[in-house]
Amino acid sequence: MPKIAGRDRKAELLDAARDLIFTEGSSRFTIRRLAERVQISEAAVYRHFPSKEELLLRLLEQQFQGWEDGVQKVIATKASPAERLAALARFHLSYLLERQFNPILLLSDATDPGQSSLRNTLQHIASALGLAIRQLVRAGIADRSFGAGLDPDIATATVLGAVQSTVLQWTLNQDAEGMQTKLMRSVTFLIRCFKNPPAAHSTKKNVSRKGSKE
Repeated sequence: MPKIAGRDRKAELLDAARDLIFTEGSSRFTIRRLAERVQISEAAVYRHFPSKEELLLRLLEQQFQGWEDGVQKVIATKASPAERLAALARFHLSYLLERQFNPILLLSDATDPGQSSLRNTLQHIASALGLAIRQLVRAGIADRSFGAGLDPDIATATVLGAVQSTVLQWTLNQDAEGMQTKLMRSVTFLIRCFKNPPAAHSTKKNVSRKGSKE
């Protein structure tokens, strides 16, 4: 087998690790399995990554390089908050589909007490997505395109849940067909609810009833 430069070999190992984790799950992923896939020795893998933990951390960093810039580009557009919210959900799912990678698959490894760096990186990604969604929800409330009675925390959680549910379904089925359509239907429905939130609707009814009694 021809020699491969160190940087290229690292990239090859990370790509192979991504494929193995996505198709077989992180619980079955081992350095031995990775070495077999790339057809090199385990010792050769360890020359590039001193531990499985280090490899997984570098994989996560590699896969999400540029993701936050993409999120900020969506937020910075001049579209309405509702349009940007839909675009953000679409961007995140497209990003994962293109890379055939779901960070949730690393969750079991991240819960290991010795995996604080991996856990912190996963938390940072989830937090960044949640903050971006919340920012757009608040923008919608501020410009009155969303109802004044909309709870930003609940709205953020529902959009985040719709995105994560779609990503999980794609990962379990390993079939991307129709996933974008499914997500956009969910987000569009939620945005309609945001424009006339139940809390605001109930408040109007209560005020109306109170006025009629007086």
